[in-house]
Amino acid sequence: MIVQRKIRFAMPNRTSRRLSAATRNQARLVDAGRRMTGTALAAREMAAAAGKVIGYRTALMAEALGDPVAMTNPEFTLMGSEKVEAATESAFAMADGIRALADAWNLWMATQARAAFGAAADLAACRTPLDLVTLQQRYVESVLTGSMASGSRLAVGTARLIDAGLVPLHRTAMANARRLAAERKSGSSL
Repeated sequence: MIVQRKIRFAMPNRTSRRLSAATRNQARLVDAGRRMTGTALAAREMAAAAGKVIGYRTALMAEALGDPVAMTNPEFTLMGSEKVEAATESAFAMADGIRALADAWNLWMATQARAAFGAAADLAACRTPLDLVTLQQRYVESVLTGSMASGSRLAVGTARLIDAGLVPLHRTAMANARRLAAERKSGSSL
């Protein structure tokens, strides 16, 4: 009987940290891509609903031009108030998301500053050209690693921000399209 054993290779701590950082960055970017795809689909859906709402409301306005009593239709008041409500809700949702973007931006700046100041301090300790090359390699690695981590956080934060702002607008447009289609079908307003 052959016994299989798992062979474990001891990775240096630095290499395992790099791999786990790369895995986290990749997961963040996948999340951002998933969110952006969902946002694009919601925007497409919202645009189609808005086109229908505009058509229904344009017909209402055309009808009201010949009949002053039709100008009392509550839909004309609703047109403005619902936009203000949706825009306000969207703005508040996006204001919350801006904090995450600011945190990611600050992390990136701090990482870059830490790498630059660390390299400047280490430069004084360089005694040979090999020390200088090693220092440069560590500096570039630190800058790139920090940029990748911050970039993936910025991508996710941006996707969340856009999504948060679109949700109230999407909800309002979809509800209007359903409501106006039902009214048109029943013949109550149009």
